[in-house]
Amino acid sequence: SSSNSSSGKDKTAAIKDGDYRVAAVAPVPAQADKVRLSLEPQGIARAEPFQLDVPLQVLGGQAPAVGEIVQARQRVYGVQFTRAAAPEPFLLVLADAWDQQLRSRPVTP
Repeated sequence: SSSNSSSGKDKTAAIKDGDYRVAAVAPVPAQADKVRLSLEPQGIARAEPFQLDVPLQVLGGQAPAVGEIVQARQRVYGVQFTRAAAPEPFLLVLADAWDQQLRSRPVTP
């Protein structure tokens, strides 16, 4: 999940394509299985820094180091995050509309 100070708008829409430097890595309070990455844009026009909570499991148990580059790419379904040194994305953050469509709902007879 991405955390930002936006109100009511899809948070993924504010994330611009490009490279982001990991400025800080911290545990997520009360969620020992996640880390919070503070990401700062690198030469991306009108991009804002943001925080990204990531399950350690998707990182192979190894959080990125401070100074490492993470790439963000807008996709139709949300934002794809990839470590600069790896070919495969480590996280897909769904846009609100996709998240709502994919959410499970109980089936009633």
